[in-house]
Amino acid sequence: MSTLRVTPRSNSPNSKRLRREWERQVCRKLRDLHQPTWGFTIFRTVYTPESDAQFPLFLAKLRTYVDNAIDWDLRPTPYTALSTEPPFDHGPNEEMKRRFVNDVVEDRDLDGANTDAVRDAFTKWLKGEGVDLDMHQLYARHRVCIMVDESVMNSVTAAPEDPNEDYELDSVWVKVVEYLAPGECEWQAWLKVGLNAIENFWFNVFANEEAEDMFTAMMEDGEKAWTG
Repeated sequence: MSTLRVTPRSNSPNSKRLRREWERQVCRKLRDLHQPTWGFTIFRTVYTPESDAQFPLFLAKLRTYVDNAIDWDLRPTPYTALSTEPPFDHGPNEEMKRRFVNDVVEDRDLDGANTDAVRDAFTKWLKGEGVDLDMHQLYARHRVCIMVDESVMNSVTAAPEDPNEDYELDSVWVKVVEYLAPGECEWQAWLKVGLNAIENFWFNVFANEEAEDMFTAMMEDGEKAWTG
């Protein structure tokens, strides 16, 4: 009498494919997010005729670089061995890009503002949004913001239109300013973050990594900006 042998579902090609998708970084981030959107409050602090033209281009390039970073696992690279696996599903990548939403603050009273003034404006914005600043651990969107001054505008304007072109990762950056609670132990409380690393930075903060620790690692590595 012959015995029927059934291959466990966990070893089936379908299950392996589903497990491979489940373990992708973009899928893990989406599962952990528990929020309809992710992103930053962006404070513009330069107001000149030139910056009036540059700022919409800055916002567009920010999105282009973030979208490119999100799609990293969909692109073969010269350093990746040829794989016999089917391509990843692009759906999670598209969902992550769709959920990247920023709040933009343009206020000419912030013209020429320094990081401390931006931090004060961020605190005021948070209070206006009804954020409970007494919470022990703020949501990432409420812990850090992006500051766009003339140096940031120039850095991003000079970046390649195509993020896949060769460039020095720490030469294209934005300034990220951290909210500080009253009496909180102060470091400089801002750092430069590479445009290619904005998504990873946000999710590191989301996972409760300290911006100060990322700044320290950047300085120890001799980098001009945190690049992940």
